[in-house]
Amino acid sequence: MEGSSVVEARRVFEECLTLIADRDPKYGSMWRTEDLGELFGNVSRKFKGIEYQWKETEGLDKEFLLDLINYTAFFLLRLRNADK
Repeated sequence: MEGSSVVEARRVFEECLTLIADRDPKYGSMWRTEDLGELFGNVSRKFKGIEYQWKETEGLDKEFLLDLINYTAFFLLRLRNADK
Protein backbone atom coordinates (compact mmCIF):
# COMPACT_ATOMS: atom_id res chain seq x y z
CA MET A 1 0.00 0.00 0.00
CA GLU A 2 1.26 3.45 -0.84
CA GLY A 3 2.16 5.65 2.06
CA SER A 4 1.71 9.38 2.21
CA SER A 5 5.32 9.98 1.14
CA VAL A 6 4.74 8.12 -2.12
CA VAL A 7 1.48 9.94 -2.75
CA GLU A 8 3.04 13.33 -2.05
CA ALA A 9 6.12 12.62 -4.17
CA ARG A 10 3.90 11.40 -7.02
CA ARG A 11 2.18 14.81 -7.01
CA VAL A 12 5.56 16.52 -7.38
CA PHE A 13 6.60 14.18 -10.20
CA GLU A 14 3.29 14.82 -11.95
CA GLU A 15 4.04 18.55 -11.78
CA CYS A 16 7.45 17.81 -13.29
CA LEU A 17 5.87 15.85 -16.15
CA THR A 18 3.38 18.63 -16.79
CA LEU A 19 6.26 21.09 -17.06
CA ILE A 20 8.10 18.81 -19.48
CA ALA A 21 4.96 18.36 -21.57
CA ASP A 22 4.60 22.13 -21.79
CA ARG A 23 8.22 22.96 -22.55
CA ASP A 24 9.47 20.04 -24.59
CA PRO A 25 7.65 21.08 -27.78
CA LYS A 26 9.02 24.63 -27.34
CA TYR A 27 12.61 23.44 -26.91
CA GLY A 28 12.54 20.51 -29.31
CA SER A 29 13.90 17.97 -26.81
CA MET A 30 17.26 19.78 -26.89
CA TRP A 31 18.43 17.76 -23.89
CA ARG A 32 18.73 14.78 -26.25
CA THR A 33 21.47 16.57 -28.21
CA GLU A 34 23.53 17.56 -25.16
CA ASP A 35 26.41 15.49 -23.87
CA LEU A 36 26.83 14.49 -20.24
CA GLY A 37 28.90 17.58 -19.47
CA GLU A 38 26.24 19.90 -20.83
CA LEU A 39 23.49 18.06 -19.01
CA PHE A 40 25.45 18.17 -15.76
CA GLY A 41 26.00 21.89 -16.36
CA ASN A 42 22.24 22.35 -16.59
CA VAL A 43 21.77 20.55 -13.27
CA SER A 44 24.55 22.56 -11.65
CA ARG A 45 23.30 25.90 -13.01
CA LYS A 46 19.75 25.25 -11.84
CA PHE A 47 20.99 24.19 -8.39
CA LYS A 48 23.10 27.33 -8.09
CA GLY A 49 20.09 29.44 -9.04
CA ILE A 50 18.06 27.80 -6.31
CA GLU A 51 20.90 28.22 -3.83
CA TYR A 52 21.15 31.93 -4.69
CA GLN A 53 17.41 32.44 -4.29
CA TRP A 54 17.43 30.56 -0.99
CA LYS A 55 20.33 32.53 0.50
CA GLU A 56 20.07 35.94 -1.12
CA THR A 57 16.41 36.69 -1.76
CA GLU A 58 13.16 36.63 0.12
CA GLY A 59 11.58 34.13 -2.24
CA LEU A 60 12.14 30.86 -3.98
CA ASP A 61 10.78 30.20 -7.45
CA LYS A 62 9.39 26.72 -6.92
CA GLU A 63 9.40 26.10 -10.67
CA PHE A 64 13.22 26.13 -10.41
CA LEU A 65 12.91 23.10 -8.12
CA LEU A 66 10.78 21.28 -10.68
CA ASP A 67 13.31 22.20 -13.36
CA LEU A 68 16.11 20.76 -11.23
CA ILE A 69 14.26 17.47 -10.91
CA ASN A 70 13.67 17.41 -14.67
CA TYR A 71 17.26 18.28 -15.58
CA THR A 72 18.44 15.58 -13.19
CA ALA A 73 16.10 13.08 -14.85
CA PHE A 74 17.47 14.01 -18.29
CA PHE A 75 21.01 13.55 -16.95
CA LEU A 76 20.07 10.11 -15.58
CA LEU A 77 18.46 9.13 -18.89
CA ARG A 78 21.66 10.05 -20.73
CA LEU A 79 23.77 8.12 -18.22
CA ARG A 80 21.63 5.04 -18.69
CA ASN A 81 21.89 5.33 -22.47
CA ALA A 82 25.68 5.74 -22.21
CA ASP A 83 25.88 2.41 -20.34
CA LYS A 84 24.32 0.54 -23.27
